[in-house]
Amino acid sequence: NPRETSSRYIANGDMQLKMGNVERAIAEYKMAIETDPTAAEAYMKRAKIYAVMGRNGEAMQDYNAAININPNAAIFYDARAKLKTLITDYEGAQSDIEKALKLEPFNRIFVEHKADINMSKQDYASALSDLEQLIDSNPNNEDFALKRVWFEMQAQDFTKAQSHINDWLKRNPNSIIGINLKALILSEQGQHQAALSLLSNIIQLKPDIDISYIIRSLVYTRLQQKQEALNDLNKAIQLNATCSYAYFNRAVLQR
Repeated sequence: NPRETSSRYIANGDMQLKMGNVERAIAEYKMAIETDPTAAEAYMKRAKIYAVMGRNGEAMQDYNAAININPNAAIFYDARAKLKTLITDYEGAQSDIEKALKLEPFNRIFVEHKADINMSKQDYASALSDLEQLIDSNPNNEDFALKRVWFEMQAQDFTKAQSHINDWLKRNPNSIIGINLKALILSEQGQHQAALSLLSNIIQLKPDIDISYIIRSLVYTRLQQKQEALNDLNKAIQLNATCSYAYFNRAVLQR
C-alpha cells in the first residue's frame, strides 16, 4: 500500500529530524513523496526544513505542492504566509493568511500571524486592530498584551504604549518583559535615569535575565556610557551565548 509505506517514510523522517539528522530527514520525506505523490504532509515537513535552511525557493515549491494537493488545509496557507513574509512578499503573505482565516476564522494563532504580517508591512493600524481583537477575547494573555505595547512603540505612539504597559504592570507587577518594556519606553521619551533605575532594580531581583542587561546597555549607550554598556552586553552573552543581538551591539561599541 503506497500510502502506508509513505507514512512510514514520514515517521522515519520525523525520527531523523529529532535526532538532528537533517539531510537524512529530507531523504526520508523525499522517499515518502516518491512513494505517494499525494503525500501533502511530506511536502510540508520538507518545506519547513528548507525554510529553516534558507533554501527558500525549494521551500516555496513544496508549500505550493502541498496546497495543490490539499487546498483546504488552513495550516498550509499559514506556513506559506510565514515564508512569504520572510522573503518580503507581504501581499502574497496577506493573501495566504486571509485564506487560512477564511478556513478557520477563529484561529487565534492565524490572527496573531496576520498582525505580524501587517506589522512587517508597517501597517500599524491594521496590526493593532488585529491585536485588539485577540486581547478582547484573551485579556490576560501576556504575549498579546505586550506585543500590543511593542507595536505601539514601533508606531511611535508612546502615550498609548505607556498607558497600556502601566495598566499591565498594575495587574502583573512581576512581569519581567513588561518591566523591560516600560524602561525602554521611558528611555525613548528621554527619561534615561528613570529607565536605569527601573532596570537596575529588576536586575538586582532577577540577575539571570539577559534581556534586562541588553535593554540597560542600550540606555547606557544613549547616555554615552560606553564601558557600562559593554559590561552589560558581556553579561548578557555570558547568560545567553546564542544572543546574536548582544554580539552585534558589542561589536558596534568596540569599533
